[in-house]
Amino acid sequence: MAATYDAHDVWTPRRELSLAHARARSRLIGRLRRLFTALAGASFASVFVAMGVFAAQGGFSGGDLRNAQPLQMVNPRFTGRTSDGRAYQLTADIAARGAEGERLLQLAAPIYRDAMGAAIIAPRGTYDEAARDVRLVDGVVFTDRQGNRFTTPSVRIDTRTGVVHGDQGVTGAGPLGYMRARSYELRQSDRALVLRGGVQGVMPERGDAAQTPRPVQE
Repeated sequence: MAATYDAHDVWTPRRELSLAHARARSRLIGRLRRLFTALAGASFASVFVAMGVFAAQGGFSGGDLRNAQPLQMVNPRFTGRTSDGRAYQLTADIAARGAEGERLLQLAAPIYRDAMGAAIIAPRGTYDEAARDVRLVDGVVFTDRQGNRFTTPSVRIDTRTGVVHGDQGVTGAGPLGYMRARSYELRQSDRALVLRGGVQGVMPERGDAAQTPRPVQE
C-alpha cells in the first residue's frame, strides 16, 4: 500500500523554523541598533566634555594667541617716498609681528637708506606701518656719501617728512669735521644738520658744502 504525504504536514515545521529564525534575527538587529546608538551618544558626550575642559583651562582664551610664535618675515624691504617725493628704503634681516592687530614690526639688524645715499644702521628697531615711523636703538651708526660718520644711542625717523632726529646725544667725525651734541635733527629737504644742547666741535669750511649736510646750531 503506497504511503501518502500531506504537503501541509511537510512545510509546517520549516515555516515555523523560518519564523523563529527571523524573530531571533530581528531581536539581534534591535539590540545592535540600541548598542550603536548608545555608543554614538557616549562619543558625542565625550567630545563636549573635552571641549568644556579645554575651554576651562584657557584653551580658547586670548592668552594662547599672545603666547603664540610671532609672524616673521625674512629679509623684508619697505620702500616709499617722503611728502616731497624723496625715495627711501627700510630693510632688515628679520621683521616680526606679535599678536594679531599689533601695529609695530620688530626689526632685527635694520638699515634705513635715503635718496641722498645716507645709511642708518642699528642692531634693533621698530617700524610703525600706520604712522610710517621708524625707531632704531641699541647703538646707531649714520653714514653718508661724503664720508661723515655719526653714532648715537637711538634715532627716530619720520618717513613722511624724511626727518631724522634724536635726543640721547650724538657724536660725529669726517670731512664735515668733529661734533657732539645732546640732541640733533637731520633734514632731507635742505640737507641741514641741526645740533642742540652742549654743542662742541670743529667745522672746517668746504667748497662742496651744498652737497654736504651743513651743521646748524640752534
